[in-house]
Amino acid sequence: MKPPLKVLIPLFVLVLHFSYAQSNRYDWGIEGGPNLSTFKDQPGFDARTKVFFSGGVSFQYNSKKIFSFRTGLYYQKKGYQQEVKDKGFSTGIVNASTEMTSNYHYLTLPLLARATFGKKVKFFMNAGPYVSYLMVQRFTSELSKVPVNAENNKNFNAIKDWDLGITGGVGIAIPLKSWMISLEVRNYFGILNTHIRTNDGYGNSSGKEIEQYTNTTDLNIGVAYRLGFRDSN
Repeated sequence: MKPPLKVLIPLFVLVLHFSYAQSNRYDWGIEGGPNLSTFKDQPGFDARTKVFFSGGVSFQYNSKKIFSFRTGLYYQKKGYQQEVKDKGFSTGIVNASTEMTSNYHYLTLPLLARATFGKKVKFFMNAGPYVSYLMVQRFTSELSKVPVNAENNKNFNAIKDWDLGITGGVGIAIPLKSWMISLEVRNYFGILNTHIRTNDGYGNSSGKEIEQYTNTTDLNIGVAYRLGFRDSN
């Protein structure tokens, strides 16, 4: 046997043994699905719940006990729906109205502590902070007579780039050999005001700050690959 092989083969066997002994220390997966999103604002702000979607990649580090650390990088579309009316300038009569949708496109990074219970069917709960970066924010409307701003509103310095909050969820997971299928309901509750200021209707800043907070509930359907197996809790 050549000298390099004398070193590489035992090293390869040692790596395999070490990887197996890790007992499913790591899970990699993808997950996503629909979400229910709205924004919390001052009284009188008519923001209604809107169905969007989210999805991304997940990573989980498992300890030998029931607790795990979970994170990932997710694309989340958030926002709300609101009725907009087109009134005559002199009469004040409503000429047309439409449902306007405010669309926020975020990249979200959660940091979760997870507790898992069960054997064949595993039940879990997780909670922790999250941080989101706003890529684009636009308004859309189905009625052309009611003007909406289709530009990226980040360019007007009216919306903060970052959102912070607390997230938590519960769900079930089913192991299938080297794979794990999961279903989870997870809520993202924003604690940072996402808006900086509003304007006077003519494009000039009024200096008046409005408060607006995100609130989104995701339904995550996930598939993860398990590096080895961990003993059931």
